[in-house]
This record gives sequence, C-alpha cells and structure tokens, in this order.
Amino acid sequence: MSGSQQGNTIGGNSRDLRIGESFHRKATIAKTTDNWYHASSATIVGDVHIGADCSIWYGAVLRGDDARISLGERTNVQDLSMIHADPDKPLTIGDDVTIGHGAIIHCVSIGSQTLIGMGSVLLEDVTVGNHCLIAAGAVVPPGSHIPDGSLVVGVPGKVVREVTEKERTSFIQSAKKYADNACDFFQRYGNK
Repeated sequence: MSGSQQGNTIGGNSRDLRIGESFHRKATIAKTTDNWYHASSATIVGDVHIGADCSIWYGAVLRGDDARISLGERTNVQDLSMIHADPDKPLTIGDDVTIGHGAIIHCVSIGSQTLIGMGSVLLEDVTVGNHCLIAAGAVVPPGSHIPDGSLVVGVPGKVVREVTEKERTSFIQSAKKYADNACDFFQRYGNK
C-alpha cells in the first residue's frame, strides 16, 4: 500500500482501512478485524472485509468496487490470484480457505475449509460448499452449485467424487501454514 494508505497488520489492532480511493469511483472504507498480512504488491480496492489472520500475497487483486468481498478467518489468497465481486452480488469466502496461485474468482460464495487449486476459474453465480477441492485448472461454469465435500475437476468443472478425510485435513493444514507464513513475513517485512 502507498504511504497514504494504512492497513491492519499482524500484531496490530482492529481499525478501518481506507483503500483504493484513487483506483475507482466506488471505492469505500473497508472494515477489517484483528490481524492480517498483505504483500506489498497486492491490490485491494473497494468494499473488502478481511478476517483475522488472513494473508493476501504478491500480485493478488481483490476488487470490491461493484459489491462487497468478505474473507473469513485464516483465508489465504496466493500470488497473482484475482477476486472480483460482480455488480450487486456480494462475494463471501469462509474460514480456512486456500485460494491457489493464479486463481480467478467471480463466484458468489466459497464455503469454509475449501481449497481452490492453482489456475482454477470460478465463474459468475457459482456457489462452492464447505470442505471442497476445486482442482488446479478447473473451470467451474456459471451458476454451478458445488455441494459440501466435493472434488471438482476439468473444463468444464464437474464433481467427480467426495473429498477424503485426509484431503479435508490438508485444507486446514494449508490455511494454518499460510497464517504462520503471514506472521513470519510480517515480522520480517511488515505491511508496506
């Protein structure tokens, strides 16, 4: 963030965050809670609410200029991912969600403890349940509803089976690993 922008950080207190005012006419003040980390090259614009212990990594873009984006606790948005809420359709992402490198998110909801694979695409009006795995490179078609505990693969993305208990555990471990990394990165580099 630029010197004129301020953010809540790992180790900081809750406060309002003014973001993106120079980027878009609809930029607003985002309410954030507790601690979170953003890499220096991450871009956050508009009405974006970020939960405790979240991390937004290098080159990631969150655009809440058309509708609110809400991230639950310990959610991580990895490098070069794009999250954009469609006009008048708030986008909610649950707790302990991992959004892999280069994913494109245009859906309306992602449930908790879900992993969105690298390079996957979630199109308009998609809802993804809890404990899901969207495989790397999958393209989930507009309007799809992915039930809890589903593995989705392919183009177009289709449910092929239920996720295993081992996979579910790995989703939580991934979110924890990124929360720990965020704390480490903040201590070393801060939010610049």
